[in-house]
Amino acid sequence: MINNIRCLLKAVPRLVVAGLLAMSLTGTATGTARAETTAKDVQLMLKAVSFLSSKPTGSLSVSVLFNPANPESVKDAEVIRSLLTTIKAGTIVPVSKAVELSQIATLDSPAAIVTRGLSMGELDEISTAVKARKVLTLSTDPDCAKTGKCVISIVSEPKVQVLYNGAAGQSTGVEFVPTFRMLITEL
Repeated sequence: MINNIRCLLKAVPRLVVAGLLAMSLTGTATGTARAETTAKDVQLMLKAVSFLSSKPTGSLSVSVLFNPANPESVKDAEVIRSLLTTIKAGTIVPVSKAVELSQIATLDSPAAIVTRGLSMGELDEISTAVKARKVLTLSTDPDCAKTGKCVISIVSEPKVQVLYNGAAGQSTGVEFVPTFRMLITEL
């Protein structure tokens, strides 16, 4: 019995290293990779847009911000743009437009979806560019709102969470109707 315990104690450091390696490869503490952006994610983003105090109706230009040199960002942009062609939220009909980060100065949409896989420096660039333009930034990455780089982050699995960064919202001049506050987690 004592020999079994000694063997187990010798194996523990190797198991810990293997677990840490698995987490670093998958990018999450749970050891599972994040899923693609889903139709539910995009539907929730459009629903959030419908709560703007200047409630948009009809065609709504939605920019999808991505880095063409980043495969994860490109793939996410393709998925989001494809989903935007099939989803409608109430009276809002999204018209998507791909915007490379190098073209962020030309951003003219009232809403922009930030793809996953971008660096903190790229998120800083986006955050700075949207402040003067009153653009609502949305993402499926919770850290985007938690760090104040996006106004809203949507998490649809395992349960729906709408994370709202009030400071980011104020800095961009984006305002929501009062009932929206009942549906969100304000950071």
